[in-house]
Amino acid sequence: MKNTKNREYFSAAGRRLRQVRVALGFSTQAAFAKELGNFTLNRMSRAERGENLIPTEMLYALADKGININWLLTGKGAMQKGAAADASRETLLALADLIRESLG
Repeated sequence: MKNTKNREYFSAAGRRLRQVRVALGFSTQAAFAKELGNFTLNRMSRAERGENLIPTEMLYALADKGININWLLTGKGAMQKGAAADASRETLLALADLIRESLG
């Protein structure tokens, strides 16, 4: 059961990551990975396919580009962050830690 939930969670977050890439105008994973901080194509591809949790460093880079990390990870709220959805780096790190702990 837990593995199924993890796969569903990773897969949904990966689909939203792809939506972000397209919304920001990147047609390739390679260009997007480089823009976000020189991540490898493999790392980006695995995150988009839902094989891995989106790396914390990538979450920071996406937040810096105005992406609502709550939406990216949970699907709640809007893709672009506004004043109400704006989160500090400490909040993002705490959220990422909580998610990792819950996924075990």
